[in-house]
Amino acid sequence: MMIAVAGHAITSHIQMRALLELLIGQGVVDRDTIEAQYNIMRDHELDVTVDEWFPPDIAAHLKVAFQDGEKDSEKTDTVTPEKDLHDKAGQA
Repeated sequence: MMIAVAGHAITSHIQMRALLELLIGQGVVDRDTIEAQYNIMRDHELDVTVDEWFPPDIAAHLKVAFQDGEKDSEKTDTVTPEKDLHDKAGQA
């Protein structure tokens, strides 16, 4: 089940990024607005979605993992593929 959920999540992420890039490219919305909205929604919607999709014991483990991941990302400034792609696009 976990692999199926991960597969759906990855597919959905790719589809959403493609849609957003098209909308940004056509000037329908700007990247800063999308990222700001994402940051606002992430704090609340992530917990709600995990609670809806998973049994309570698994949801609790996932929430702890998300919190640990946020702490780790605050410690290091890593370059994600998306961030790197946008930086390279801006240099071209």
